[in-house]
Amino acid sequence: MFDAAPGQVGPGHEIARLTREAAKRLAAGGAAAREVSAMRNFGKTVAQLRWSRRFSRADVAQHSGLSDKEVAYIEWGLLLLGDVSDRVPQLALGLDISANSLSRILSTILASAERPTVL
Repeated sequence: MFDAAPGQVGPGHEIARLTREAAKRLAAGGAAAREVSAMRNFGKTVAQLRWSRRFSRADVAQHSGLSDKEVAYIEWGLLLLGDVSDRVPQLALGLDISANSLSRILSTILASAERPTVL
């Protein structure tokens, strides 16, 4: 499904690159780390919404116009906030939820990531 042509980088390389970038942002701390954490939490929420509807990633992709890979990357928390925000309307369509509701979910997760942790 994601086989690369000779001389091209395959999806495994892209996933590894995105994972390394996320790890660097986490290690940097501050706002970058909070964004990575928020995107991972949003991705888990998207996956839970998909599972609760008994949709496959392919189902979501087909109904949203996103690729299977984009849906997976969102669920895995590998995309940056700007990339995810741009895809919320399409993703909502694929999940059979209003774009406004999915945007509110994302906003709530982002707001909770901004709050300091109390020990």
